[in-house]
Amino acid sequence: MLNGLKNTWNDLREYLPRPYDKLDTTATLGHKVGRLFSVLAFDLAGAVVLMLLLQAVSEMGWLNMEEHAVAEAFSSMSTTALLLMAVVAAPLLEEFFFRFPLRFEANPFMGLARIFAPFKNTSVSDGGEAERKQLRRANLRGWWDRNYRWIFYLSALLFAYVHISNFKINATILLLSPLLVAAQFWMGSLSGYLRTRYGFVWSLLLHGIHNLILVGGALLSDGPTEVFAIDNDDYHLLIEEVSPMNKGENASFFTEPDSLAYVEQELSKVLPFLLKNEYDRVVYPHEQRDPKINIYYGREAGSSPAEASVLEALAKEYEFTVKPDPENELRAIIEFE
Repeated sequence: MLNGLKNTWNDLREYLPRPYDKLDTTATLGHKVGRLFSVLAFDLAGAVVLMLLLQAVSEMGWLNMEEHAVAEAFSSMSTTALLLMAVVAAPLLEEFFFRFPLRFEANPFMGLARIFAPFKNTSVSDGGEAERKQLRRANLRGWWDRNYRWIFYLSALLFAYVHISNFKINATILLLSPLLVAAQFWMGSLSGYLRTRYGFVWSLLLHGIHNLILVGGALLSDGPTEVFAIDNDDYHLLIEEVSPMNKGENASFFTEPDSLAYVEQELSKVLPFLLKNEYDRVVYPHEQRDPKINIYYGREAGSSPAEASVLEALAKEYEFTVKPDPENELRAIIEFE
């Protein structure tokens, strides 16, 4: 396995700086399978590093990953539909448009050029139509090979930047776009390598398995994360953050004098209920992250209102204060520190 990874890495180091269009006709099926999974390992390693960078950018407040189109798809589509789209439909469509044309013989533009491009070699007799076609093809193939590096990386770049549409476009997103699409560019480059060296089916498999691992991992890690917990003589309280991938199928809430629960609710929607005795409306800043949370509260003794205890814990964990709106005394404004 380690030897296979080493050989693949050496081949990639040689190929990627100067990509070329040449199928490896000597490769056996076993070699192709081994090369596929070695490339997949480098693909996933790069994806993990780049996702950690995106997480750091998100924690700095420059990016809201909850507004990503993939997060919205997770919350709105069934698991079956999501897997079919990510593992079958998207790889088929994207590989057909961006990787299939990377071979000279399969490129539709080169095919049209072979038919319609003017022929200027006067050394061939007028009756030599077959020879003219052969020379035209040779001339086009020479141009293709000389410019293949640009063709290869333009395809990877276009593939990467198609995915910028997953974000809500603004000046910050455009500024960060090289980082935001770097994972797609890396995967597109590796997929292009498999396409040109081993055939279209291997780039398609890489794309499908890549999506299966990432989407499947996200589905398996979709459980809530504990944010705050306390259990004393007066009350017990648990606050959890729900993954933005969560579909909200169990969303609910109830309140009673000694207990309350909010399940899979956005923080901005919970706060007005907690402040209902003081304000008619809460203004939640649009630029702030709006996590989906679970809250479970039960009072054992004492007389402290449930809403006050929960609000105090939320304000501490999410670092905000509630202030009256100077323009409307019946309205509250959330100010984050």
